[in-house]
Amino acid sequence: MKNISLFLLILICIFLGSCVEDNGILKKGNAEVVINVATRGSYQFIIQYENNLYYPVNLPESYKTVQQEPIPVYLIFSLTGKEADLYKPVPNDASIFFKSIPEINITTINSRN
Repeated sequence: MKNISLFLLILICIFLGSCVEDNGILKKGNAEVVINVATRGSYQFIIQYENNLYYPVNLPESYKTVQQEPIPVYLIFSLTGKEADLYKPVPNDASIFFKSIPEINITTINSRN
């Protein structure tokens, strides 16, 4: 009985110690494609989902339109495990680092209009 208890305890420790974050889990829901202006004429198109910002590595060109209003979309995506840098403009028309946000891989995206 003692050996079985020890074996189960070791097995549980192995399982708990081997847990890692799975970036392949799909998330889905309503979101918006928004624009971050890096500098004059340079834009970064990002996804706002549940009040968080994500950088899409494969956003279709049809959603990369320069307009002030966000584009409402429904999307399914997964995290890549990497981060992308956002930039902001400065007075001399250059851009400087603003912050890093998680990258996502879009599986499905559809307009909600």
